[in-house]
Amino acid sequence: MKLIDPLDSDFQKYVYETHKDGHVRIGWGSLPTDETVRNVFREVNEIVKPKRVIEVGMFVGHSTSMMFDHFDQLEKLYSFDPNMVSYEAAKVLKEEYGTRFAFLNMPFSSKHIIEVDGDIDFIYIDGHHAKQSVMYDIQQAQQFKKVKYILMDNLEHHGVAEACKALAMYKLEHEPRYWMYTAYHKNRLKPGILGLFKL
Repeated sequence: MKLIDPLDSDFQKYVYETHKDGHVRIGWGSLPTDETVRNVFREVNEIVKPKRVIEVGMFVGHSTSMMFDHFDQLEKLYSFDPNMVSYEAAKVLKEEYGTRFAFLNMPFSSKHIIEVDGDIDFIYIDGHHAKQSVMYDIQQAQQFKKVKYILMDNLEHHGVAEACKALAMYKLEHEPRYWMYTAYHKNRLKPGILGLFKL
């Protein structure tokens, strides 16, 4: 399956050009789609073999596309994101992935989880990076009985790191694995960290 980069769509080109120095600039929260990051998703696929996935925080869909491209048993992916940029990007993804992709333009919360059908076995978390928000996302993920692993982005961010510390995600019982990557953000190259945790 061809890896989609939503930046190739007319809408994402518009977003990039329009918000070069604004608040919606593609950058923070947008995973690069280089081989370093793709290899993370390949490795996660070998460990977890996800079939039914929830994505918390889609933004322009880089992680969405890579999960479809590298999770070889993926049957359904639900993406939660209240952002209007994500709403537009989801149209591109829906054209490519059809009924295997469901976009929910809403927060990942207990009252919205009812929109998800079937047994979820993997959750990718890259939503709001405030400590309390990340803690809430992790705790929501822990409610799914068949979810054995969660993958989280931006562990280098203070709020994300503090949430993981508060919920003891760094303990050996969670078998944490980490991958570092480099991302472009506001005319800078910044380090990013992805982490896989066993629940």
